[in-house]
Amino acid sequence: MINAYLKLVIRHPVIFLTLLGLITLALGLGMLQLRFDHSIEAFMPKDDPAYVQYKKAQETFGDNSRFLIMAVSSENLFSHHSLAAFDRF
Repeated sequence: MINAYLKLVIRHPVIFLTLLGLITLALGLGMLQLRFDHSIEAFMPKDDPAYVQYKKAQETFGDNSRFLIMAVSSENLFSHHSLAAFDRF
């Protein structure tokens, strides 16, 4: 069975390459419609306590896509050097 298929492909390569190209083109055009939703809302269950708290924080503070969470360690966080480092961020 496989040998007969291979002989057919070897005898008529243009037909099979054209068929393969058409299949690739059809599937490639479908990929243009593909969209991903990578937001937190898409992944969390709506009744999860963390999600409910997230929505309350979003109502209070607005959109959270502009927040920055930093961790800075220093012996004196309120020194001129440390505050200048915060200002650079």
